[in-house]
Amino acid sequence: MNNRYFQLSDKEKKIFQVKLLAGSLITILSIGIVLFLISPKLTFLIIPILSVLISIIAPFFDVPSLIENEKLKYYSLFLLAERERDKTIKIHGGTLFDYYFVFQEHMPKQQRTEIVLLEYLKGLRNLIENTSEDVKIQGTSYIINERTANKLGLNKIATDGLQSLILIYNYINVALSISLLKKSIVFPNLNKIQTFEGKILDIKQRERFINHLIEKLEKTITNG
Repeated sequence: MNNRYFQLSDKEKKIFQVKLLAGSLITILSIGIVLFLISPKLTFLIIPILSVLISIIAPFFDVPSLIENEKLKYYSLFLLAERERDKTIKIHGGTLFDYYFVFQEHMPKQQRTEIVLLEYLKGLRNLIENTSEDVKIQGTSYIINERTANKLGLNKIATDGLQSLILIYNYINVALSISLLKKSIVFPNLNKIQTFEGKILDIKQRERFINHLIEKLEKTITNG
């Protein structure tokens, strides 16, 4: 299993992005025309609609660019990390971009969730094996609950104001990502999105548990 985008040639990547941008522009123009025909006074709605559309397509441009510029790094298919800053590494789960290019249409929703969890754990293991023990990692997730996070050496912390605003702005993007994961329309409760933090040293002490979960999930996916 891999991210099909990174298997494309440079030309194919450009073609995909141009098509996505062109499709987005056509969508905006079409909505704008419909709103104008209904009532010219409604055309102001194109501004929030444009904002939502930008938030949806942004990962398809941002993630490849950040990876290319080494500002983001994949530690597994669905775990990315920023550069270390002030002894802290911010980690991110897979984006709409990742889900779109990794999941096959026939893949059942249960298996998709299991694969995401497996890749989170693999990425976490990869990260702690290649990072100094005094560094902290910090991440926000809808999938990992507090109990599981604690077992991994992570503790729940308050989601800062800026992160909350980013989540609100990207709500539709998050909803589409989770809907693609669950293969059904899902409108996530932002209250279930939590931020966790932990030292590499503390997580390393749970490495046996992490490996156990990885083995368990691999067997479940293989036998499923």
